[in-house]
Amino acid sequence: FANRLTPAVRSLVSQAVDTYAGDFLAGDLYSDSIRDERQHLMQRYIGVLFRLALLYLSVGDNLQALESLKRLLDKDPICEPAVRLLMIASALLGSRNRIPQICDDLSRRLEESYGLEPDELTIALKDRLLAGEKPGPGMWKNEVIVS
Repeated sequence: FANRLTPAVRSLVSQAVDTYAGDFLAGDLYSDSIRDERQHLMQRYIGVLFRLALLYLSVGDNLQALESLKRLLDKDPICEPAVRLLMIASALLGSRNRIPQICDDLSRRLEESYGLEPDELTIALKDRLLAGEKPGPGMWKNEVIVS
């Protein structure tokens, strides 16, 4: 698949992601009919960013994966699978020192929003990465988000 991620394809993907200009009719926050469509479009956007991050990790473009994940987490800061991918991308870019902060930010947000702690998978991944395990496709190939 890496050979199909040509500069032209990257440009088209970038343009497609940039098409999402923000929440649909953001000024009308109270109309039920608009709220549902707004939520649907945002979830599609998040799904595209997540799949892009997986693709970029798979082809070794870790910086683009990181950028996709940051955009995703700006919209959904408690998306745990995206946080796990962000920790992986950070490790691949040589920034293991950011991993505890990434995990702590998620922990704080989950506690504040829902009184929950991160999933065991997230904590185990953090520990593996901090122990020096080299990230590979097995760490991200089964990650999914539910939309």
